[in-house]
Amino acid sequence: DTDLQTVGPLAPTAADDGSLIDILVLYSTGVGTDVGTAVVEGYVDQFMAYTNLSYANSNIDQRVMLVGLEEVTYDDTGKDLNTTLGDVTIGNVPNAHTLRDTYHADLVVFLVRQTNPNSCAGLAWVQTVVSGAFEDTGYSTMNACSFGSGVFAHELGHNMGAQHDWYVNTNPNPYTYAHGHIDPTAGFRTIMSYSNKCNDLAVSCPRVAYFSNPNLTHSGAPMGIPGGTKSDCTLGSANSNTCDADVHLTFNNTAVNTSRFRPSGITWTGDTNTDWNNANNWEMPEGYNGNAGTVNRVPRQIDNVIIPSGAPRYPTLSSGNAYARELIIETGAQLTMNGGTLTVYGDWTEEGTGQFNGTAGTVIMGGALDQTITQNNPSNFHHLQLGDGSTQTIGLASNLDVNGDLTFNSGVRFEASNRTLRVGGDWQDDGNGFSADTSTVIFDGATQTANKITSTNLINEDFSEGDGGGCDCFSSKLPPGWIRESADGHGWLGGELTDSGEAIRWDNSPDAWLFTTAVRLSVGVTYQISYEYEHYFNGDTDVLTVYVGNNP
Repeated sequence: DTDLQTVGPLAPTAADDGSLIDILVLYSTGVGTDVGTAVVEGYVDQFMAYTNLSYANSNIDQRVMLVGLEEVTYDDTGKDLNTTLGDVTIGNVPNAHTLRDTYHADLVVFLVRQTNPNSCAGLAWVQTVVSGAFEDTGYSTMNACSFGSGVFAHELGHNMGAQHDWYVNTNPNPYTYAHGHIDPTAGFRTIMSYSNKCNDLAVSCPRVAYFSNPNLTHSGAPMGIPGGTKSDCTLGSANSNTCDADVHLTFNNTAVNTSRFRPSGITWTGDTNTDWNNANNWEMPEGYNGNAGTVNRVPRQIDNVIIPSGAPRYPTLSSGNAYARELIIETGAQLTMNGGTLTVYGDWTEEGTGQFNGTAGTVIMGGALDQTITQNNPSNFHHLQLGDGSTQTIGLASNLDVNGDLTFNSGVRFEASNRTLRVGGDWQDDGNGFSADTSTVIFDGATQTANKITSTNLINEDFSEGDGGGCDCFSSKLPPGWIRESADGHGWLGGELTDSGEAIRWDNSPDAWLFTTAVRLSVGVTYQISYEYEHYFNGDTDVLTVYVGNNP
């Protein structure tokens, strides 16, 4: 991993507040040939899920979001990671820089061929000074390997200012506490740590899905050391795990700067007319935040939409499908919807006197990460759909007025807090996802129907070939959103080995962990977990079915 020092923090910009770091993943021609697009997509889904899981575990404020995944024409034959990192950084990888600007990616990860099937390696520039100029080197490279989730999170960590543990790295920049933590006695190491210290002591220290944080514990031991405790550890020293280590704080400090390497906001101008779908009514900076050009385009799923005050005219959505990541209606501004569908993947925010007038059409809150709705009076939705079928949480930061139908898709959790909800149409809860808390629901329509499903499957996975992509007994494939953690990637295999689906662990493979998609549990709800365990040996099969909760 390579240090780089630069100066000059970026100035604040709308929409890029440090809560999201936009990631573009590129992969070489060789990876596309050897692995295939569908498998690469599965890898990246796992990498992103693991990274965000680790952030949540570690109380890190930010999350990463995949804004693009592209194959590039690049021959990585015989090239080591130093070469590929240099090439993607200086522009020797065709279209890499253009794609970064197009997708407004704060950071870029370049996947190249895996030369050793039992090893997954990566290399990245380190943000040793919190600086806007570091955007030039906001790149990392790694092998395209099925068990690369920890490597992916690790290399992005370098781009965000994190160093290795003190046993192998004593660089005090950007902060003395920007180090991973390793504890041979408790037997663990955090994501930015190497295993060298434990190897030298002949003990096992498996990596855990956490970044160093002295406020958390694992096996009874702190997972970091508070900043200001000690910063004079030397390479290979016996007391190296007594020096400052708090990557969680490092990331929270560098997130805003990193999120501004590429601007993600698109602003309504209203220069031509009131049509949302007219590109000439929108302006978006494209390129480095300090020297970006301007393009006209209709908002995409990855763009933060800003409807500013003082526009000559305000947008109307009448038909078709429209998209926004975050939607911000500034004070004095307004958005009208009289048809079509608007899908929002981030927060919905009406600032001050900003107003939304929905007389027809449907708004879908469909983000993969947690979302919040903030609505002003007298704003109103027509039809509002919460969730897109995946597991997510949507919070309510204001009262809510829906003149049409309010639908809760299966998998969503809607936290109403102490707010008042007015619903003029039907109430359809398809997944028992409404968390009432101390809220009030008022049905103020003429003729209404309320449907509430009282039980649902949060996870129902049979590991069929269609979900896992097949087993082949060698390649490890999992259902979308699931991730594995093991030494060599082969602790668990997905897909079908026989006529039925199963997650397979060979008796001679290392221990491994298999993580499902995230599930939010509610107080006062009864949950049931069941799974079937089969043991094959010399043609004999032992079957054990386990239930936790109520026996069906």
